[in-house]
Amino acid sequence: MAAKIFEVNDILPATTQLRISWAGIIGMEYLPYPGQFYGCDLKSNNNSFVFFSISGDDYTLCGIPYYNYDSSHTIGFYSPYTDTNGIHPYMDIDTSDWDLEKRTISSYENSDIFNGQIVTFNLSWEDLNAPTGYTITFNSNGGTTISDIEEATELPTPLPTPTKSGYTFVAWYYESNFQTRAKAGDTIESNVTLYAKWHNLGSLFTEIADAIRSKDGTSENIRDVDFGERVKQIQGAKEEQTKIVSPTTSSQDVLPDANKVLSKVTVNAIPTETKSQQPNLSSGNQTINATSGKFMTSFTITKDTVNHIASNIRSGKTLYGVAGNLQPAKEEETKTVTPDFSSGNEVVTPTSGKVMSQVTINKDSNLIPENIKAGVTIFGVTGTLEPTLSGYTVTLDFNSSSWTLANNQDVEVIKYMINSNNNWIIIEYPYTTNLVLNNVTSIKFYCKFDFITYASKIYIGTTPNNNDIFSYNHGHYESDTINITENITFYFSYDYDD
Repeated sequence: MAAKIFEVNDILPATTQLRISWAGIIGMEYLPYPGQFYGCDLKSNNNSFVFFSISGDDYTLCGIPYYNYDSSHTIGFYSPYTDTNGIHPYMDIDTSDWDLEKRTISSYENSDIFNGQIVTFNLSWEDLNAPTGYTITFNSNGGTTISDIEEATELPTPLPTPTKSGYTFVAWYYESNFQTRAKAGDTIESNVTLYAKWHNLGSLFTEIADAIRSKDGTSENIRDVDFGERVKQIQGAKEEQTKIVSPTTSSQDVLPDANKVLSKVTVNAIPTETKSQQPNLSSGNQTINATSGKFMTSFTITKDTVNHIASNIRSGKTLYGVAGNLQPAKEEETKTVTPDFSSGNEVVTPTSGKVMSQVTINKDSNLIPENIKAGVTIFGVTGTLEPTLSGYTVTLDFNSSSWTLANNQDVEVIKYMINSNNNWIIIEYPYTTNLVLNNVTSIKFYCKFDFITYASKIYIGTTPNNNDIFSYNHGHYESDTINITENITFYFSYDYDD
């Protein structure tokens, strides 16, 4: 047989010499790269068997290396294979043990881009063992012998005519029971035997009688002398007619008119339509009918792509193939609490299986301004309570006659600080008015002269003109903190030595 270009659904022969040729193909060395430069992809066995593949540095066809491209970039065909311009642009493959699926081509991609143009590769195959023709054998059924004809692709013209004593040759047939008559010039695609059919008077009369009985619908014996009369009684051909009918949902008989025969009955095509609809199942199952007088060839149930999604379907339920992930809303509840912040924040949680829609925080009856320190705001309530200090009364006595001395103006400043509040309070000159301080727990004093002298002295004592607390005689001085544990009077006195 002649070489054939590969096509999908080709069934390769089971042969010891199947020649696969790449003659005329540009860049055979690139064939194992499907879909790339010079790409070619040939598969069979439902795409599980790949003809062209790569093994290491070798390019192979059906597992046989034909081309090498190693790490040193040495490019070349293995002997005896050559490129398209050589003398051996083909490979002979043994497919004799391949099953039908492996021999059936399932995929063939044979084009790619070369230098900016689409190139089509025409790989071809050829069975080198295929015969060039077939043998015609003649069975003469007792007639003269007719010699076989070898390497033939069609019946001879004319067909040979055998002879047989006492018989007339009718024709050659392909079957021994004479079903299909052979004709000169018929194409044959395999070895064939032809059978000769003969007639003598006995067999001819039998055929005529059988034909009459067939026409009359009888099985009676018919004498040869009655053939003429019986043939006259056979009705001639009736007038032919055609009829056109429309289909119905029930069976119907189509009969010819009187004395006519039907040569053709045309059944009108059933009007068809296609439909597409999104179902509405709010009231239960929905039935969609074809338009009156038509039949549906297809019906498409369209998906509600907006609403038929997982987030709209209850978790754990599957609706027409879509598994839901929507968690159902929990029962709502309200809670009223009186917080206890003695240990920090208080967390209010819902009852198991519920959610809170409202939390009411009771107002503590003690949350009023008069219970909160002035200037401090607690939970929106600003306090007005001025703190009451616990302490003692301290009197600063400046009535000693010693303050009347003319030189007392050399005292620059006298000041005091109570309760360690870091707030010094200056005692205004001329130091003649007693001061009464309440709620005192501690006190300290500070004195400073306007010039350095050892003549001026200030005494502070717990009795008049006494310095049991301390005395100053020059510069400036700050006393230690004096803790007050009872009501007390501090007496200030001044002395100046001329």
